Amino acid sequence: MEGEIILSTKFHLIAKANLTCFYGQSKKTISIDCKYNIDNESFPFPASYTSTQTLFDGSSSIMKFSFKNLNSTDPKNMERFTLSHYGLPEPDFGERRTNRVRYIIIGIGILMMAVGA
Repeated sequence: MEGEIILSTKFHLIAKANLTCFYGQSKKTISIDCKYNIDNESFPFPASYTSTQTLFDGSSSIMKFSFKNLNSTDPKNMERFTLSHYGLPEPDFGERRTNRVRYIIIGIGILMMAVGA
């Protein structure tokens, strides 16, 4: 695949693209033109998208998409993404107490491996 992509300067979004796809001896060219609605928010929303494809047999197809009334949504409730929202306890990554039982079991395991060897 070969091609060139032109990016919009402020947000580095694809404004235009010309691509050539090679399949053996055949090739297909694709031209993409994207337009954005920049005047409504700090981040632009897509306004329209046009893709023109010249297929292997020389025929071409055009796909046009237009987007209306796109806007940002309200921030999500972050409490929904915590474990306590689902009735589970939140993890405590504070200081851990030394558990003597763990060391006793490890010692017994090492002793049993030594006896087995």
